[in-house]
Amino acid sequence: MTEQFIQAEKARLSKDKKRLHEIMNSFYPTDMKAIGKELDNHNAAKWKKKASDVAYTACNAKFRSYPELGKILMDTHPLQLAEASKELPWGCGLTLKEEGVSDSKNWSGQGIMGMALERVRSELIIEFGSLRGVARSSQGPESVGTVPKIPSGLAGGASADPSDSSMDSD
Repeated sequence: MTEQFIQAEKARLSKDKKRLHEIMNSFYPTDMKAIGKELDNHNAAKWKKKASDVAYTACNAKFRSYPELGKILMDTHPLQLAEASKELPWGCGLTLKEEGVSDSKNWSGQGIMGMALERVRSELIIEFGSLRGVARSSQGPESVGTVPKIPSGLAGGASADPSDSSMDSD
């Protein structure tokens, strides 16, 4: 869900209807990512400005849609989170197998995905309370499943139709 949304938004920004359709019909995140690297008319500067917000929107929808994942994410507090990947700016610049990956002093990446996860985690903790003894809302963390209004293009609400008119505007 997360990778599909990120790559679909990248395709929408590039106005690449063919690749958007391929992304929305792909099953594997690695395939989605590969298609996203082949976009026609990709504007890296424009994407760089939007990437963090897109990552946040995708993570927010995912962790609110699946309460059990929201609980797991909240339970990572107070750890600093990062995608253990050499793919910059999304990851921390190191893979899980590399020495020093658990120490943020060794990270060279901007860590867009880690920052998005930490932001969502903070919002969930404020809204529902930590699972480590902080008071929860009266609804409890089970209500994390409330999905916010999701912009067009998010998996589950995204149109795989290449004629989708939402691609006609910036």
